[in-house]
Formats: sequence, C-alpha cells, structure tokens
Amino acid sequence: MIVTDFDGTLFSDSHSFNDKDLATLRHLGEKGILRVIATGRSLFSANKVIPPDFPIDYLVFSSGAGIMEWKSREIISIFSLGRSQIKAASEILISGAFNFMLHKKIPDNHFFITAAIQVKMMILKEGADYIQAILWSGMIMPLQQWKRHVSLS
Repeated sequence: MIVTDFDGTLFSDSHSFNDKDLATLRHLGEKGILRVIATGRSLFSANKVIPPDFPIDYLVFSSGAGIMEWKSREIISIFSLGRSQIKAASEILISGAFNFMLHKKIPDNHFFITAAIQVKMMILKEGADYIQAILWSGMIMPLQQWKRHVSLS
C-alpha cells in the first residue's frame, strides 16, 4: 500500500497533476499495490478536483474522518464524535475561549459553523455578571442561544 498527501503533493499549486505521478499511480495499480490519497479536504472538496477515473483505490478525506472506495464511490468508514462528546468538547473549547468549527455529518461536512469565541463582561439588570458570548457568522449570540442553535443543550 502507498499513501500520499494530496494538496501540494499530487495536486500542485497550479491545480494540476504531474504526468509522471499519474503514470506511477497507474503502474502501482497494475502491480496490485493499493493506492490511497489522504487529505484534509472534505469529500465535497475532493470531488471537485479529483476526477472519477483518477488512478487510486481509496480516498481518506476530512483528515481521516471518512474513507471512500474510489471506483465504486462507496463511503466505507465514517469516524465521528457522538452528541455527548461534541457537547463536552464544545464546552471545554468555549470555556477556554478557543476558536473552533462544528461540521455537519459526512458526507455534508463541508457545511459548518465557525465559533469565534469572545468572553464578554456584560452588565445585566441584576448587577455585574459575566456571560460568555459567541461571535458566530458576524453576530454576537448569548451562549445558551448558540447551544440551542447547534442542538447541544
């Protein structure tokens, strides 16, 4: 088995494939050697630039979250977190004021929410309290509202 990166390796900065690389992939296939691309791209993004007849056997996409058998176009493995794991991870990231993204499930994981976290001091009617807010798609949204929006609470 040979596993290769995609962007900047097989797929050049000029958005093309090297003929020598393609010939090598074909030759490896003729020898019965499995050919795998491993990429951080989503399946949607990979499908935009990798032709259906590309000489590979498997595509590992979304940084390992999914595996597709290339010729049949069948997704054979999906690795994802469960709802409770997503909630726990999100709470840790929010409490640390880290930026992060939540993606939809494969194969629609090219859709996502970006959470740029800002901890804001807000004066409430009851006095000075601290609440966390999420800067989401250009809008400040209270934490509880954001959690409801992404169905975590």
